[in-house]
Amino acid sequence: MSFLPPPPPVTSDDWALRHFRNYVSAFRLAVEGCYGTDWRLGLHERVLTGWSTDAERRMTAEKRARASQLMRAAWYTEYQLRWPLAAPEAIEFANQWAVVQTYYAVSSAAQVAILVVTDNEAKNHQSFLNQMSDWAANRLPYPLSTRCVRYESPEVRGLSPSFRREKGLVAAAVPTHANAEQYLFTAVRTTRENQVDERGKEWLAKRPGRVRLSPGYRAQQDSDPKLRPTTFFNFLWEMRRRANYGGADVFVAGGIGRADHTALLEGLAFLTDFTLTVFESAVAARGHSGLLQEAMDSCRLGATTLPPLGERAALWGAKA
Repeated sequence: MSFLPPPPPVTSDDWALRHFRNYVSAFRLAVEGCYGTDWRLGLHERVLTGWSTDAERRMTAEKRARASQLMRAAWYTEYQLRWPLAAPEAIEFANQWAVVQTYYAVSSAAQVAILVVTDNEAKNHQSFLNQMSDWAANRLPYPLSTRCVRYESPEVRGLSPSFRREKGLVAAAVPTHANAEQYLFTAVRTTRENQVDERGKEWLAKRPGRVRLSPGYRAQQDSDPKLRPTTFFNFLWEMRRRANYGGADVFVAGGIGRADHTALLEGLAFLTDFTLTVFESAVAARGHSGLLQEAMDSCRLGATTLPPLGERAALWGAKA
């Protein structure tokens, strides 16, 4: 008589990767629930309405060249992010860097929109995240508008009016259209909790004699106006830091089977495509579709090598 070996124990890294998988998968489900599966045109039109202006902001040649450079960097990074989807055996090893690539593809495209709107680049990561927090409140479309203002309350804005918080989400569950917003809520709320905790650790590190925080410290930090509302961009930044600084095992060795790794990468690729659609459409809405055309003309990618770019370019009137 033969016996099958027992399955390996589920580790904390397994659960952590499943949480990340669920959050990015829920993002896609929320998009489809709002805009439909053919979401691109409706999103583009919504961005055009919200970002259009009567007068084009003139850019210096130097800043226009910089914007074009940043846009190409976003496209190249998106291409590298998507490449392992054609090589399933490489996905779990690629996911550590895929998390980083998602953040940089998104932030590079966002920097182009920031340059077009404000005439200046964000100086650093924190400046970029602050700008995204401000835009989430009044410019960015759902679900990028989701933001956690308070962790302990909790207070999360930007979700649908019908949203009602439900407790009990677990990593083993799979997001659905019905509960996608629960995962969005949890993603931004948990990220804010981590931000508050990190502030506490920094405070204690500067005071060697102290071993614990005062009872009201967390609530005080949570309501500090210097801590901007937490958005999905903060969530991407936290994942990127974890992948780069000591948490790579989560993305390479975590999860329960290849399906978890594939779902994570597919979710990251979709999130990147959606967000680049937003910022490319925003640049076009501000009268700078010519800038996007210039970037594409000098780009080594096109509709055949990066199909999402071809579909997005058709929206802002790219010429072959």
